Amino acid sequence: MNMDGFLLKSLATDLARILVDQRIDKVHQPTSGHLTIHVGKRRLSINVAPHETYMVLDGPKLANPLSPPFFCLMLRKHLTNSRIVKVQMPDFERIVELTCSGRDELGESAEVTLIVELTGRHSNVLLVNEAGLIIDALRRVPLGDGVRPIFPGLKYERPPEQGKLSPVTLSAEALLTLSATASVRLPEFLSANVQGLSMLLAREISFLLAPDENTVAVAIETWEAISAFIRSLAQRAESGEITSLYLSGEGPKRHLHIVPLSHLGAHSVVAGVNDALSAALCSQESGRLEAQLGRKLGQIISAKTRKAQKLMKALQEDLSITDNKNDHKRFGELLYANLGTFRLEGDMAVVTDYYDENLASVLVPVDPNRSMAENARRYFRQYEKAVGKEKYALNRLEETQMYLSYLAGLQSAVAQADDIHSLREIEQEMDEQGLITNGRNRSVKKVDTKHRQSGQARPREFISPDGVRILVGRNNLQNERLVKGAKPDDLWFHVQKAPGSHCIVEARSPMPDTTIEFAATLAAYFSSARDSTLVPVDYTEKKHLRRPPGAKPGYVTYERHRTVVINMAQVILPDIQ
Repeated sequence: MNMDGFLLKSLATDLARILVDQRIDKVHQPTSGHLTIHVGKRRLSINVAPHETYMVLDGPKLANPLSPPFFCLMLRKHLTNSRIVKVQMPDFERIVELTCSGRDELGESAEVTLIVELTGRHSNVLLVNEAGLIIDALRRVPLGDGVRPIFPGLKYERPPEQGKLSPVTLSAEALLTLSATASVRLPEFLSANVQGLSMLLAREISFLLAPDENTVAVAIETWEAISAFIRSLAQRAESGEITSLYLSGEGPKRHLHIVPLSHLGAHSVVAGVNDALSAALCSQESGRLEAQLGRKLGQIISAKTRKAQKLMKALQEDLSITDNKNDHKRFGELLYANLGTFRLEGDMAVVTDYYDENLASVLVPVDPNRSMAENARRYFRQYEKAVGKEKYALNRLEETQMYLSYLAGLQSAVAQADDIHSLREIEQEMDEQGLITNGRNRSVKKVDTKHRQSGQARPREFISPDGVRILVGRNNLQNERLVKGAKPDDLWFHVQKAPGSHCIVEARSPMPDTTIEFAATLAAYFSSARDSTLVPVDYTEKKHLRRPPGAKPGYVTYERHRTVVINMAQVILPDIQ
């Protein structure tokens, strides 16, 4: 979430109210562009990554590295145990300064200023002493690069002025003068010429005050209205009058700002500038992590699936080779039966087929350098080897087919996971099953069982039209827990011969038909067959389920089942919880 000058000004005012006179306890640097400063009981997150910049209290929480980077150690030295005495944003450029009072190495009082520049791809964090000299910076810029140098010992200079108009003193005459030589649309003109004004906010101003104007050739009255609106907005942001943000838009156009973004549609009010930003960023980070983990798990499963399919093909080829095993047995028996009567013709032995009622002659390939008894034994060895190979291949084929079905179930669970907790459980299961083989594929450390259970995702819960409670598992581990915790007379539902969730329906006698159909619909929807038209769903009492020894998580066999066929094109799906 990239903040413009107006949103950041409102946030800086809110942060000043919260942070001033608070002590800094800890400093961490989770990533190369992310800092975490613990102030009292709060956590100030600063992100200057090029793709996204923000500064917020209690924002997304990231894991810290085992060894802190050098810049983090330097900040700990100067900031730990100091108190924040001032938080300010001098103008509407996206630069926030936190002045901290502490003691230097000699125990003397000293002030340092942490300068956070949230200026897009040139964003940076610098620590400056009382004399205005740079102590260090997150990103150093050496002399001679043609840009502003940033290096320890140099005098700190703010980013170059862009020649924009101050929103505090903005006038209609200044806008009119600049617009005389402009050839762009009104939003682009405002964003390019007014300090701190993003394109998003400029579009809203144009939408409100000049909805029919596509160019900057507007009347002086319109410029007066625009300048007055911007001045008022700037004054409210500076004074701390703004205490709520507005959430507008949907999907990728979902934004928070200090005014309702009417051009994006309906909006809602979210109390607290920092609190609203924190909630939005945490939700955004959770969604990003969810998508990232989902992709990673999906890639691992796909790679394992390709490997298993390759093995299936090799095993099927091995089976095709063993198709002639009975010929080996027959040739061996014929050679033994004709030890005294065979006739050798080159590398073929002419023998009588005693299995044929006409006693026909048969040609059997042999090694003329071996005796017929040795050739017969060689055929029997080939037969025994083929039988063993066939048995091994059939067993491996069955195991591999079950493994592929298990992987398909995992893939379905990943596709249907709707929160990070469900994905974490799938990751934990894959780790326990040996699918995640090294630390590079593991996003979280192993934790003890008690801790894992405290963070388990809850199963989906529904109430049927008849008031019967239904639980639906989100992944294999949850499916297994649901079955284990069900009562013997509870009903169990599962899509037929396809990966899907286990559905447990609390026992009721008699069980209403509408509840059975409702539960079957859930089982069909939360399965890999949800996009089919007709989906068969099996159900039976929990007491008729069996878990084979050594089976994968969530795998059961069942008997005495009944089947319901759900027409997915006609059902009305329930609200997903």
